[in-house]
Amino acid sequence: MKKLVCLIFALGLFVFVSGCGKTKILTCDGCGAQVEVSETSNMTDDWIVFCAECDDIDLENA
Repeated sequence: MKKLVCLIFALGLFVFVSGCGKTKILTCDGCGAQVEVSETSNMTDDWIVFCAECDDIDLENA
């Protein structure tokens, strides 16, 4: 009986956690690549968004 309860709990936890990873796609303003952010984020394409590669560019020496 304990194994059944633990199995049901683990299955419920898996379903809950897998539903929390949803993302939305934004566009990098530097190169046009797609950038994934959490669906719960308030970020939109109206924001200035950079991907990881464009964020590493040293603007002082450009």
